[in-house]
Parts: sequence; structure tokens; C-alpha cells
Amino acid sequence: MHELQTSSYDAIDVFGIVFARAIVLLPVIVAMRRTGQKLESIGINGKDKGRMLVLGLTLSAISLTVLGFPAPSVGGGFAGFSISLVFGLVYHAVVGFSEEIVWRGYIQTRMIAHSGTLEGLVATSLLFATWHFPMSYFQFSGVVLEALASALTSFPLGLLFGCIMLRS
Repeated sequence: MHELQTSSYDAIDVFGIVFARAIVLLPVIVAMRRTGQKLESIGINGKDKGRMLVLGLTLSAISLTVLGFPAPSVGGGFAGFSISLVFGLVYHAVVGFSEEIVWRGYIQTRMIAHSGTLEGLVATSLLFATWHFPMSYFQFSGVVLEALASALTSFPLGLLFGCIMLRS
């Protein structure tokens, strides 16, 4: 029988990820300011906010549901509602929002403009998977094959999110 594994989040975790992701976003902000680009160039505009919010929340709900199905078979599960759950949702929202701004909004749009739609989409997704390898390496305690397998699952997700961004 597997032992129940839970993740716990608190305000310190949320502040930490906000700080870390601000550092990740900083080069994008600097590059956009230096070249006079507007937020529209990374897919942020005043119109369609509601539609984009619904799309993001729907994809998040689908993702959580799909990832939740195998949880009991690997020793995980839903531990109940708590303040840690709220902090965890905020934490992952910050991660998702910042990654999408950088990868889909900034890098993908420029890769597609430079190389074409298919090449730009594939290149961005490969870079996205590569970006996840170091985090996976530490998550899996230095086991390279597990880290590589985990990072490679980011490739099809990058393709999916990239296609969704192009369509929306």
C-alpha cells in the first residue's frame, strides 16, 4: 500500500514564487521596453479578458482532473480543503501565468515570426521541455531518466498550449 503524499503550501511559498517569477519575467519586460513593444505583442489586451479567463480556468480544471485520476495509484490523493490548498492554487496560478507570458506570449510569437508557424511552435516546445529538465532533476533527486521523462512530458504540453494560444 502506498503512503499518502501531500504537498503543503503557505504564504512564504507564494511570496517566494512571485519573487522568482518576477526575476524570470524581468528580461521580457526589459526587452519589450527597450524595443518599444506593447503588451499586445505577447497576447495581452483589454478585450476578451473574460473569454481568456474562462479558457484558462477550463484548461486548469481539465488538467487537474486528468492529473488527479492517477494520483491514488502513485500514493497521492485529495487531502481535503485547507488554507494550504488555496495557497497551492495561487502558487500554481503564478507559475502558469508567468510561464505562458514568457513561453507562449514572448518566445513563441517571436519564434513563429522568425521561422514560421510549425518550426516556431516545435522549437518553442522543445525549449519549454528543456527549461523543465533542471527542475525535474531536483524534483526526482538527481535521477536523470526520471527527470528526462518528466521534462519530456512538457514537450507535448508545450505543443498543446502553443496551439491553443494560436487559436485563441
